[in-house]
Amino acid sequence: MTNDEFEKEIEALSNSIKSNHILFKKWENYDSIILLEKQAFYTVNWLTKKLDFAKGFEKLLGYNSQELSLLDISHNLIHPEDQAKIALVIKETVHYCINNPIPKEGMQLRISYRMRKANGSYIKVMRHTGLYEKNDKDQLTTNYSFLNDISNFDTSTKMRWEMFLEGKDQDMEKLRNKIQEILETPLSVREKEVLSYIAQEYTNQEISNKLFISVETVKYHKKNLFKKFEVSSVLGLLKKASEEGIIELY
Repeated sequence: MTNDEFEKEIEALSNSIKSNHILFKKWENYDSIILLEKQAFYTVNWLTKKLDFAKGFEKLLGYNSQELSLLDISHNLIHPEDQAKIALVIKETVHYCINNPIPKEGMQLRISYRMRKANGSYIKVMRHTGLYEKNDKDQLTTNYSFLNDISNFDTSTKMRWEMFLEGKDQDMEKLRNKIQEILETPLSVREKEVLSYIAQEYTNQEISNKLFISVETVKYHKKNLFKKFEVSSVLGLLKKASEEGIIELY
């Protein structure tokens, strides 16, 4: 997902908020928020499509908190392999909270992924997001997020997520299933066959002979596989497909 595509998603979410009459705030001010050494905090205002507040990014990532944008935190600083997945979770979660009444306890979203530091290296973070403000229709207008560096005990590249909403178990189950279904890489029968032969180290010509298709068609399917798994090499393709449990490497 490109920056422009992500910005369009944010614009669509913002436009769907039906009221700006704020009735609920979790805290009276941000000064009461105490951060640990490797922790950052920010709030996102979905009416203005901007960060209302941010602090702690100097120690967590090496950036000036006051210079960061919503696009930076929610897209640009996220590892390229995680960007599309994070964007999907954000889109579906915020869309639900903007278009449905949220109880005072609010929705809780926990999600882990990789973020880029100012020096170019990446750390694994756990983000805890919840309701900060809602309108007179009990819909989300502003959310808060805490970011914690969890690199010391989570060295995997896998994104993990979970969400909760008090009293809305059925809705949450449907939302989780919807997100998970989209996250799972959809492969056609032919793409699965091509991927299987690639994993067995068959050449394009050999795959062509096995499946009775042209070499150009094999290349076409490989190109689609690279795109769906967001990789640029066969090694990367096999690694991602193995991590997602689609193939087994021995």
